[in-house]
Amino acid sequence: MKLKRIFAIFSIAAALTSCEGLLKEKAYSILTDELAFTTGENAQAAINGMYYSLHVLYTWNCYFNGICTDEGFRAGHIFETLNQTNIQASEGNDYMWTLNYFTISRANLAIETIPLMDPALFEKVNTQEQMVAEARFMRAFSYMNLTDLYYQVPLTLTSDVDVRDIRHFDKIDEIETAIESDLK
Repeated sequence: MKLKRIFAIFSIAAALTSCEGLLKEKAYSILTDELAFTTGENAQAAINGMYYSLHVLYTWNCYFNGICTDEGFRAGHIFETLNQTNIQASEGNDYMWTLNYFTISRANLAIETIPLMDPALFEKVNTQEQMVAEARFMRAFSYMNLTDLYYQVPLTLTSDVDVRDIRHFDKIDEIETAIESDLK
C-alpha cells in the first residue's frame, strides 16, 4: 500500500513537472520588441493588433457622433455640453479615448521599429513599407476620431513617452498636419 502511494506521488510529480514546459507560453497580447519585432510574421501580428479596437470603437463612435444632434441637448443627460464633470462618468467616453490612444501607441512603435528590421525577414508577409503605411493610416484614423469628438488632444508621434507626464493639448493645426502627413 505504501509503495502504491509513493508511486502515485511520484507519478503526479513527474506529470506536473513534464507539463510545465507545455504550459509556458509567450503572451502576444503584450507588445514588446522581443515578441513583436523579431520576425516578419511577428511584425505582421503587431500590425494586425492595431485593428483590435475597431469593433469596440465603432459601437461607441456611432453613439458619440449623435451626441451633438440628438442626445447632447437633453436636459440632465451625461453628455450635456460634454462638460468636464459629467464626461468622466461615461464608459463609452473612456473607451473612445483609451482605445484610440492604444492604437496610436502601437502604431508609433511599429512606425519606429519596422524600418530598422532586416528586409529579408519580410519574404513571407507584407513588405515593411506596407506595414508602416498601415500603421500611419491607423494613427491618422485614430487622431481623426479623437479630434472629431474632443477637438484638441495631445499629439503623440513617438513611442518614447513617459506615462507620468501630463500631456498638453496640441493646436488643431498641428494635429491636422500630422494626420495629413500620415495619410500621404
